[in-house]
Amino acid sequence: MNEAIRLSAQLVLEDHQIIKVQAAELVEDVDDVELEYLSSSLLLEAFRDIPLIQVNVTLLTSSNRFKPEDLPQNFSIKNFEKSSLDDKTLIIAGFNLLTKQHTSLQRLLPFLGKGGYLLTREKCDLTDYKKHMEQYELNVILEKRTDKELIVLLKKKVSIRERTVVYISNDNFNWLENLKSLLSAENKLNKNSRIIIVGEKNFECGLLGFINCLRKEPCGEFVRGVLLQDEQAPKFSLQDPFYQEQLQKDMTINVLRSNKTWGSYRHLKLPRPEAISVPTAHVCQRVNTNFF
Repeated sequence: MNEAIRLSAQLVLEDHQIIKVQAAELVEDVDDVELEYLSSSLLLEAFRDIPLIQVNVTLLTSSNRFKPEDLPQNFSIKNFEKSSLDDKTLIIAGFNLLTKQHTSLQRLLPFLGKGGYLLTREKCDLTDYKKHMEQYELNVILEKRTDKELIVLLKKKVSIRERTVVYISNDNFNWLENLKSLLSAENKLNKNSRIIIVGEKNFECGLLGFINCLRKEPCGEFVRGVLLQDEQAPKFSLQDPFYQEQLQKDMTINVLRSNKTWGSYRHLKLPRPEAISVPTAHVCQRVNTNFF
């Protein structure tokens, strides 16, 4: 669960180059969950591990559900039935939003900002839910299962009207001037334009680091990366339905591995090492220490 929500937090921030994150979570009376197991508590922990990020969380629940003194400093409570949210909310979490007759889902969607995310935790036996996502204009970005739950990260669809492709290569850098002209201030890109930088079948082309740098430059918000690490993948083309389906999710990084599997590279915490009892141990001093 922790890893799935940490992945979600990193994907959200990679997509939106911001420092202040507005998050919310709907906790209804039927949701049997303690404060420390809320998705927003786990999101807060994941966001705090990313430098400079400031998070404010709004709990949409009844006023007597949680004690104010038990809440972290940057948590607040609002009554979902009587109040509204800032329309720039970046990510909203909830429980069983895909199975509660979709009433809660419909009410939450207007509060999401452009390209905002919805995180829902469902019962692990949920299947065939994707057929409903088209009517709500949502894309499935991440799906992870634990023994008890299905965690689904959904993204609000964004309309993209124009895409320009730049193929990068380590053998020559003719593409660099073309990319510079596309990103120059004189070439006025609109909010519905994207520059797709493609690295094909080369694991060491440096695309991921290059994209991370470009995203911090002027007009970097229009840049998207596609790294094809599947030797059997068809040649990249904007006309290919397989690539069209992935690009319409408008994710910053898109890595294709074998079996037509899309994903990205993420940072996860290593498990804490456990002490193991042993009958004997050998210590070898590798550095000489001189005392004066």
